[in-house]
Amino acid sequence: MTPIEFNGFKCNLVFTKYPNGTPRINLIDTEDGMPVATATTVTESILPQGYVFIKSYSENKGMIEALEEAKVVKSLGIVDEQLIICKLLKHNNNAPQT
Repeated sequence: MTPIEFNGFKCNLVFTKYPNGTPRINLIDTEDGMPVATATTVTESILPQGYVFIKSYSENKGMIEALEEAKVVKSLGIVDEQLIICKLLKHNNNAPQT
């Protein structure tokens, strides 16, 4: 997968899972391998397979735009004014996993 730009960093996406099994997307700096951000967040809400909550406020401001531009997710709407529910467009088969 092609790296994405986020907050001035060129980042690789690393797909893992939270302990409850929901997908987790980490952004890792392509230059030094250090973590830049975690795009997703886990909540008590159960989402269908292939859907995630994206945190796009505070330090993650602009995250949804970066992920949509890279065609990684498609925004479906805002949940409780802070989280955006998204359908994953690229994961597992199209991106690195650890």
